[in-house]
Amino acid sequence: MAYGTRYPTLAFHTGGIGESDDGMPPQPFETFCYDSALLQAKIENFNIVPYTSVLPKELFGNIVPVDTCVKSFKHGAVLEVIMAGRGAAISEGNHAIATGIGICWGKDKNGELIGGWAAEYVEFFPTWINDEIAETHAKMWLKKSLQHELDLRSVAKHSEFQYFHNYINIKQKFGFCLTALGFLNFENAEPVKVN
Repeated sequence: MAYGTRYPTLAFHTGGIGESDDGMPPQPFETFCYDSALLQAKIENFNIVPYTSVLPKELFGNIVPVDTCVKSFKHGAVLEVIMAGRGAAISEGNHAIATGIGICWGKDKNGELIGGWAAEYVEFFPTWINDEIAETHAKMWLKKSLQHELDLRSVAKHSEFQYFHNYINIKQKFGFCLTALGFLNFENAEPVKVN
């Protein structure tokens, strides 16, 4: 029996930070800091598979906070994500990291929902920041990126943009910050028939 392509019908948003004085070259922030950020984001026991940023219309209204679904997580499962995440070392002059995910939804000429797109944001700062700075910068850059997603496709905006952000002020040698959408439930499109 043939199956069509898979698409998500439930997603959650999450974020996490981590820092450490330990790390292994060439990317010292990818080990201890990244693991700590995954733990804080409550996705540490998944096998993370990142992908690009097209969202099916079935996700509209079905993106929930991580705490609403964490009890159903399966240890060792594959979690497909759209993630804005990066690490930094203070020895390179980075003392803070901000990350964010933005979502836009598009409509057709009849006003019907087509689907959506996500955009990722990462910024490094030479000084510590606060939540207001992180949120303002995330929204500023994500708004521009999301509008580009719509303009590129000649699609009209269906509803207000959605934003999720996170930040870390790095106090140890290395830091990592992430904001992510994780996809849980899936359905299949109709199988393709070629004539």
